[in-house]
Amino acid sequence: AASIGTAYHELTECFRRRDMSKLRTLLSAPEAADAFNRDQNLGLAKQCLPALQRRLVLQLTSTYLTLSLEDLRTKAHIGSIAETESLLFDMITRGQLCAQIDHESNHVVFTDDGDQHEEASAAGPSGGADESVRTAADLDRQITQMLTIARQLKKYENDLSLNENYLRRQMGSASEFSAAGGLGLDEDGLRGGGSGGLDYGELIDDV
Repeated sequence: AASIGTAYHELTECFRRRDMSKLRTLLSAPEAADAFNRDQNLGLAKQCLPALQRRLVLQLTSTYLTLSLEDLRTKAHIGSIAETESLLFDMITRGQLCAQIDHESNHVVFTDDGDQHEEASAAGPSGGADESVRTAADLDRQITQMLTIARQLKKYENDLSLNENYLRRQMGSASEFSAAGGLGLDEDGLRGGGSGGLDYGELIDDV
């Protein structure tokens, strides 16, 4: 099973590299889901997928003035044209994107701010401050927090792997193991779980 540090590191790397394919693979892996679920961040981790799609859409605005819906769907790794239109509409109404959809030509035209917010308000409700969906800025802050925790957990792992006393205990006699197969490290203030791993929940509490 993936450790929490490894899962968070892979998640933040996928997000940083804008790698949608690897992100989908990571989030569908049971080991990663278990790692995120251990500190109740599975829901947040799953939100990284639509958040990255929005990032990819915004990235396209710096390259293209107009783009077919099919090309945008492909480049942003969105499932269907209907999902693409729904995402664009949501981003427009939230003020995250300045664009217009031309349904006759099936193209999207990226525009300047101008009257975009006024048009978005006329098109539908924005959801307001009480909207449960996080904004891109909120998600960025959450991802940054994840990355910080991942780095700290990696440091814990590296420190422990270099700890001579820890290694000696790991390679000790069978009498040091509990009936459940865990490794007791009372002297160091750490205690292994049933599989011999570390209790990362306690490590997160200390971060």
